[in-house]
Amino acid sequence: MAQLQAQLKRGLLEYLCDQADDSAVPLGVALKAFHRSRFSEIQSGKFVVSTSGAGKSVSFYIAAQGSQLQPESITVTSQEFREVFRTALVTLTAAGTTYDQNDAQYNQTILSAMLDDDRLQGVTSFSCDLGGLNE
Repeated sequence: MAQLQAQLKRGLLEYLCDQADDSAVPLGVALKAFHRSRFSEIQSGKFVVSTSGAGKSVSFYIAAQGSQLQPESITVTSQEFREVFRTALVTLTAAGTTYDQNDAQYNQTILSAMLDDDRLQGVTSFSCDLGGLNE
């Protein structure tokens, strides 16, 4: 299963935050709804794309090999978002940040803390470990 790129995850998270703002709901509620909808799509083991009006025809999703946007990958990402959300709440509380779910800036405050989490960062550099080489 391919994992989603960090940039795609951050874009999806910002999209969900925008949707939450548009619907005037707290980001946590939007993440919970997203997670539930993704899980309900894969719980049977088959991802249904469409059905006919009478229910006599069903089309299933078959992901291209190596595709990032497989239903399972999106479901795993939705779980990761919920975990990052909980960490962001703890981090903000420990820093003394007060927030009110009815405040217009609530979602943006949480989103900023979530985007700072290492789990949503891409790899920006790497180094080689040559310590095991014998001379």
